[in-house]
Amino acid sequence: MRFLFVNDDAELLGSLRLAFFNNSSVVFAECHSIEDALRAIAEQQPDVVFLDHHLTEDGNEGIEIADRVEGMKIYSTTSNSDLVPEYQKRGIEHVGMDLGKLKSIIAAKPTNPKKEEQAMTELTEREVKLNERLGDMTISD
Repeated sequence: MRFLFVNDDAELLGSLRLAFFNNSSVVFAECHSIEDALRAIAEQQPDVVFLDHHLTEDGNEGIEIADRVEGMKIYSTTSNSDLVPEYQKRGIEHVGMDLGKLKSIIAAKPTNPKKEEQAMTELTEREVKLNERLGDMTISD
């Protein structure tokens, strides 16, 4: 399985790269438009996309991108909880930037949900610290 993080925040992507540095199935794309994101998705051919909602300062690109791609699982990583219902209408789960949840999803694919739940409870000290750091960052959608 191949996983792609699509986000406009270079600092956040850098932190995620550190979190997943030893996992070659996880790739990242800094995108600032719908076209950037669709190009990255076409080039990377992921099975799973972790998609930010706002790729521009005032845009709503996440929903449009999600509506335009097929054949892959999409998770919303937006920090704007008001958008969760819009993603849920499309069958897209909101995971935010919870490093534990992101790692468990990646660790569990393509295995079973029990492994995903177990993985969420087995974060190392380094991962917990990184998750705290991500939580302290200002995430601009």
